[in-house]
Amino acid sequence: MQKSIAFFFQNENPKYRFIPYFIFGVLGILIYFQCFQYGYALDDIIVASENKFVKKGFDGITEIFCKESFTGYFGEQKNLVAGSRYRPLSIATFAVEYEFFKSNPKLSHVINVLLYILCLFILFNTCKKLLRDHQYKVLISTLTTLLFLAHPVHVEAVANIKGRDEILCFLFSFLSLHYFIDYYDTKKVKHVITSSFFLFLGLLSKENALPFVLVAPMCLYFFRGANILQLIKPSLALLIAGITFIIIRVLVIGFLFDVKLEITDLMNDPFLEMNTVERFCTILFTLAWYIKLLFVPYPLTHDYYPYHVPIIDLGNPLFYLAFLGIFGLLFLAFIKLKKRYVVSFLILFFFITILLVSNIFFPVGTFMNERFLFIPSFASCFFLSYFGVQLPRLQKANLGVWMILVMVAIFTWISYQRVPAWTNGDQLNFEGIKVSKNSARLNMYVGVTYFNFYKAEQNQDKKYNYLTLSEKYLRKAIQIYPEYGQGLNMLSGVAAEWHKKDGDISKLLSSFEFVIGKQHDLAFVTEYLNYLAKDGANSTALYSFYKKVGWEILFPLKKHEVALQYLGLAYKMNENDKDLLTKIGKVYLEFANVKNVIPAKRQEYLNNGNAFLNKAQSIQK
Repeated sequence: MQKSIAFFFQNENPKYRFIPYFIFGVLGILIYFQCFQYGYALDDIIVASENKFVKKGFDGITEIFCKESFTGYFGEQKNLVAGSRYRPLSIATFAVEYEFFKSNPKLSHVINVLLYILCLFILFNTCKKLLRDHQYKVLISTLTTLLFLAHPVHVEAVANIKGRDEILCFLFSFLSLHYFIDYYDTKKVKHVITSSFFLFLGLLSKENALPFVLVAPMCLYFFRGANILQLIKPSLALLIAGITFIIIRVLVIGFLFDVKLEITDLMNDPFLEMNTVERFCTILFTLAWYIKLLFVPYPLTHDYYPYHVPIIDLGNPLFYLAFLGIFGLLFLAFIKLKKRYVVSFLILFFFITILLVSNIFFPVGTFMNERFLFIPSFASCFFLSYFGVQLPRLQKANLGVWMILVMVAIFTWISYQRVPAWTNGDQLNFEGIKVSKNSARLNMYVGVTYFNFYKAEQNQDKKYNYLTLSEKYLRKAIQIYPEYGQGLNMLSGVAAEWHKKDGDISKLLSSFEFVIGKQHDLAFVTEYLNYLAKDGANSTALYSFYKKVGWEILFPLKKHEVALQYLGLAYKMNENDKDLLTKIGKVYLEFANVKNVIPAKRQEYLNNGNAFLNKAQSIQK
């Protein structure tokens, strides 16, 4: 059996060199063939199915390269996340698909899988090139590629059509590394030019290719014994490619980092509710979580939004475990740096390639994501293979190789089981909520999904069961994030649907009081109140509601302007309620003493306040 393993994984006879590629291709298709029938899910609508530029086919490619990446969906550059996004190459591939096949998610899934398999071929060859003089270079390269192929954290990038940016970024980054090593080995200038060209393509796919400006020369330092002087010249070519991309990106988006951009949505900046210490502790915790997923990829989810990842502070033992683990690894990497130990290279590779999406320099829009491990996971796969092959033999059997093959089998099964989660958006939400139970975003999405089921269902029992489930998950979302505007708006919609069924206006208005107390400017609430006001039978209930919301809910929150709006609605219904007049007067007077109120407005508020109080007194007499 040991000889057969050596034959398949170490034989370099030209007649048998196809065997690893055959294995990679077959296993890749066996894991991912399921998604060939899937539709769009998650952010696919932004980059593909509902992207206006993509739907122009070839005619939209110029706009794709000349506009920020979300513009094709929103119609304008909204700058929803720090740094915005510029990833035109992957979006351009969707435009090419649309030109020939229109919207065809099945084809997009097939292309993703084929590109993934191509990544495996490039990874295999690059590993062999890195290990040029190693006795077991083919064996280590094959095992590394098998682990990478089967790794469950890659399912999101491969099975989600939008993940093509990760795949292309990896593909071109490793091609760049491949030719960078070729240049050092052959000194042919064409190779370094090719390397910088592929790095540029990787950057156009996703910014995550930028660390390869450091990673490529670092590989030569560790695996070729190159010194710094030998690395300066070829590294300049990569640096030029990186700078060229950054210049183009700035010209297209308008900035490198928009320091004036204030993100106020927790779903676009998960650190909004944290202080500096909590931010530091939580980021360190997520880095440790990433490392855990590399070796123990379970449980998996597509949603790491607040607060599936909890807020970590100095009082949490998890912070100290993360701190010791991460700084221990970094310490090990640097003390072994001069001796060019492979373990130092792998530690540095992981941290350098995860850095851009770590939230250390700027918020990336979520605490973490499994797709962010697509490139960094090479470090763990190579580590297990490189050192596994060198484990002592047990009764002439290579124990390490067998352990890795067992791990590949386990990873393959987990990945195979994970792929169906990406069947469509609804399935993804239902699978995700099993793990991300404390994610406000996912609870809201599941609530919306059940609400859509409610709208479509004809059977009355099932219909209102769906509405009950929708309310359950929406309330959980609000419990996690009380100011969640989308969740509050949806919860208002659910309340309105119950009102249509039972006509209980007291229950409806009680629900509206709850959501207004969390967020006062919900469009749906305003629209539905206007609808209710058309029916005179609701006048008494609405009058009491307006008074209560203005005085008991909004006024204590110092929302003077909105409080006056609601009290004003009540005033239009009854101008002679002395209690109401007194409350309006008091709100105006307090509003006049708020800081930053301009003098003209202050005087106006004082006059209005006194006028309402005087009118109240006159009625009392």
